[in-house]
Amino acid sequence: MLNYQKLAIGFVRQYAESNKLAHQAYVMQVCEPFNIDVSNLIDSVLHRPITINFHSDRISNNGKQ
Repeated sequence: MLNYQKLAIGFVRQYAESNKLAHQAYVMQVCEPFNIDVSNLIDSVLHRPITINFHSDRISNNGKQ
């Protein structure tokens, strides 16, 4: 893995960890009306492959590219 890839993954992990409680509370709020077990949902998601899509030609929500 190249250095910039390691840095990107490290940044995402750090962001996720620092916002973990807020994100978990949000997921619980969204799932509650549908009687979805959040623990099972998270476990299911973590055991499946994911893709990350990067669109360098699109402007972000803060107006930067």
